[in-house]
Amino acid sequence: MSNIWRVMFLAEKYGRMTMTLEEVAEQICLAPSTIKNRRTAGEFAWLKSDGRALYADVADVALYLEQRRTADAATPA
Repeated sequence: MSNIWRVMFLAEKYGRMTMTLEEVAEQICLAPSTIKNRRTAGEFAWLKSDGRALYADVADVALYLEQRRTADAATPA
């Protein structure tokens, strides 16, 4: 799936161009607490805070998923 299609899919699924932390966690198959911890360690810099909660643009989530898929495909079994 190309990145633009993934963006469109996520936007359609959630009905908006941003995703909550819980929605991001569902898509990348990690617990919200793990994502928070890894963000503190410097990973997931694309997650934003509005002062109360973390959220992400669907384009950033789609790009992360595409990069992870590409990395997984390049890793020898």
